[in-house]
Amino acid sequence: MLTLENISLKLSQKTLLDNVSMTVRKGQITGILGANGAGKSTLMKVISGEHLHYTGWVKLDEMDIKAICPVTKSMQMAYVTQHEEIYTDINVIDYVLLGALSYCKGNFSQKEYQKALCALSLLKAEHFSQKKYQQLSGGERQRVQLVRALLQLNQHDDSYQGYLLLDEYSAHMDVYYQRQTLQILSELVQQHDLAVLVIGHDLNIALSYYHQSLLLKNGQMLDFDQTEKVLTPEHIYTAFQVEADIIHRPQNNKKVIVLA
Repeated sequence: MLTLENISLKLSQKTLLDNVSMTVRKGQITGILGANGAGKSTLMKVISGEHLHYTGWVKLDEMDIKAICPVTKSMQMAYVTQHEEIYTDINVIDYVLLGALSYCKGNFSQKEYQKALCALSLLKAEHFSQKKYQQLSGGERQRVQLVRALLQLNQHDDSYQGYLLLDEYSAHMDVYYQRQTLQILSELVQQHDLAVLVIGHDLNIALSYYHQSLLLKNGQMLDFDQTEKVLTPEHIYTAFQVEADIIHRPQNNKKVIVLA
């Protein structure tokens, strides 16, 4: 379990996070929601270790995350950043294999290549394997980045274990691939010892796929609970300054958020 307790962060006398707490459990997709500047990416950087000068606690399976050595942490936690640039002329399969560095020390066997191909296949991206990374579109790169992160959590055969952190990983994906990817992640968290923590902006995707969500405004928690309890019209207005209705679609027995 990944636990955040009373996280606060100030940079240059500006409060970026103020007393934020949440719990991320395996078997679930947890969302971080909020308007631009709410503190979503800042909180993700605290969890990943990019920001260290916070107060409060980040605990990974009851251990202070600052006390976990980087190599050990990299085998338990994989992070897909909002902006990830690769400037070398590298094949997709070789880029994906970078995810296995922490447990293979760069000595990739046929087994690792097979695991990389399986991960690409899982995200419906196996046809990219011999393409150059630079030739991919923005959305295709994001899918491949997700594959690389999954391989990082695939030390054991046919098993993804740990915490997958995704910072607006689907910003360049079209609607089809956004939903397809989240459907795949939903199946993975149910089938493996895996948790997904994702920053997102699409409230209907959150309502459909996130088991629980943290809603932030100006670095403070508005709510943390089951997503359907968090995304009320009142909370949506407070967080985003837009009016919303939540309707029920009998065709698929799902709720839909309609913005005014």
